[in-house]
Amino acid sequence: MKIFKTLVRLVVTKDSLIRFKVLTRIGKILVPKYRFKWPQMEWWDDPVFNEYLVRFNEIDGMNTDRRWMQYQLMRLIRNVPGDTAECGVYKGAGSYIICKVNQKNELFQRIHYIFDSFEGLSKPVESDGEHWVKGDLASPLETVSINLSEFNNISIHKGWIPQRFSDIEHCNFCFVHIDVDLYRPTLESIEFFYPRLNAGG
Repeated sequence: MKIFKTLVRLVVTKDSLIRFKVLTRIGKILVPKYRFKWPQMEWWDDPVFNEYLVRFNEIDGMNTDRRWMQYQLMRLIRNVPGDTAECGVYKGAGSYIICKVNQKNELFQRIHYIFDSFEGLSKPVESDGEHWVKGDLASPLETVSINLSEFNNISIHKGWIPQRFSDIEHCNFCFVHIDVDLYRPTLESIEFFYPRLNAGG
């Protein structure tokens, strides 16, 4: 009982570092291999970022660190010329971050290009393993359009990767987010976009 009271006293303290140390000790007991990070979890206290997570129903999801990293990487390319793109948009959460940062950029008026089948994944092949099946992660174009409706500079290219890449072969980019989950479309996206990235992109 004494240990429990001490833990409660430590958890309710206003000293966030002490609370974090308590959390890591408890965590080591519950999930011994998990590596807690501090202070890299700044998104806990970022109101704008947390509002975004709530908007896309990801506040309690497993992707918050990935979303935060994408947000930080977008901030790093502020001075790099070029447009932005995303391959595999699902409901538009990744593109929302990109467009939000683009919107605040006073140096460049960027166009954000979206590539997705809006029918979910294509049929996985042997190199993709057994996790996915055809049609997984489907989200209709209408959902993405609604989720990104506050932005003007968006160009949506519906189709299977890489069928629509020829639409933009003349463009250069500062940031490209590839999240298509399968080997072949990932490779084809990298092969197309990497030579079109500007220095620093």
